[in-house]
Amino acid sequence: MPSLQDNNSMLATCPACGLLCDDININDPSTNNCAKSMRFFSQATIATSATIAGKAVDLAQATAHIATLLKASKQPLLAGLSTDLTGFRAA
Repeated sequence: MPSLQDNNSMLATCPACGLLCDDININDPSTNNCAKSMRFFSQATIATSATIAGKAVDLAQATAHIATLLKASKQPLLAGLSTDLTGFRAA
């Protein structure tokens, strides 16, 4: 969870690599002096929507579909969520 350092900066844990540096200024990532965090924070965000077999669907349809897939799975693997243990438990 981000913490307020002063009026102009907010610090957070960096998700760019496994080091989990906790001094990343999210208001100005250029001050971090870390090549990995610079690349991570400079990536363009892409507007996305849920799809099933390449066809756009609404969130309710996507949620129902993934629930069906998970119920049919014997040992599902959830990865790439950029979260901590609490987040994985929630997932």
